[in-house]
Amino acid sequence: MRTIVKIFLPTLNFFLIIFLTGCATRGYHKPVANVVVAEVLPVFQWPIAGRIASRYGGLEDGVTLKGVVLQGEEGQGVLAVEQGEVVYVDDSLRGYGKTVVLEHKNTFSTVYARNSQVMVKVGDFVRKGQIIAHIGRAGKGSSAQLYFEVRRDTKPIDPELVLK
Repeated sequence: MRTIVKIFLPTLNFFLIIFLTGCATRGYHKPVANVVVAEVLPVFQWPIAGRIASRYGGLEDGVTLKGVVLQGEEGQGVLAVEQGEVVYVDDSLRGYGKTVVLEHKNTFSTVYARNSQVMVKVGDFVRKGQIIAHIGRAGKGSSAQLYFEVRRDTKPIDPELVLK
């Protein structure tokens, strides 16, 4: 048995090298440098308990959503999905109501809009789960809604990819 293994293994190695070399020259085998590594996304908690009224990429009044619209109860507390710093609080964006933007680690930020009341100010540091605002009825919605976005390096990503 050992004699067979001693003869068979070098022969197998030889054919394996020839096979892999042929695959590489024909383009069957791609170099490791071209392999795309999947990005690990953070896990955020939901900002409110409520159903999704409009999904990322959907249309609302002819505009493509860069976030999700969550149905809630008027006055319901809006939670910070992760700890971070408040970098924007304003109500000058038409249709968005009072808006809060938080910056988180790893270049992520979150946007919370259509609020009736804001509980934080620019420069505040908030913890995960802290109430930062209360839902209102901003925009054309007839019911209380929260508009929520997640951004990485200022580019929107589907919030459902990170909300758990």
